Amino acid sequence: MDCRQERSSSQSRDRVEVTVPAAALVVRHARCPNGCLLMASEVTIGGHPSIHVRARQGGCDGDVFLDPAYGSYNHRSAMEIAEGSVVTIACPHCGVTLEEAGRFCSSCSAPLFAMQLPRGGRVEGCTRKGCFSHRLEVIDLGAQLLRLYDAGQMDAHL
Repeated sequence: MDCRQERSSSQSRDRVEVTVPAAALVVRHARCPNGCLLMASEVTIGGHPSIHVRARQGGCDGDVFLDPAYGSYNHRSAMEIAEGSVVTIACPHCGVTLEEAGRFCSSCSAPLFAMQLPRGGRVEGCTRKGCFSHRLEVIDLGAQLLRLYDAGQMDAHL
């Protein structure tokens, strides 16, 4: 595991960057901005409930089930999404967009979408199929690090 810390004078909090192996963290409590639970226990990926979102491309829309293991991309989709195309992502329950206004992927410039995690954390992802740029922001780092190393395993659930 790689860990770096920096303090920004313009912000009142430290920024800590931690690199963990792919699929070492599993999202278990993702919500839309309106508070709807996005987890789909009826569709599992890798033995975990998937993250259910609604995707729209052109005039077509359909259900997409995202792999809950951070850094793993075994997603399932009810619609055909061409490689390299950009989709809009919304909550399948209330329809609110998950896209982040004014936030774009640092790799391909497509819009980013975000899901809310417990205690103010969030996961951001790129809306372009095939772009694997994503970011995890954890607000309560102390509690999450304790969970990460609980029982001496590199396994945690967010």
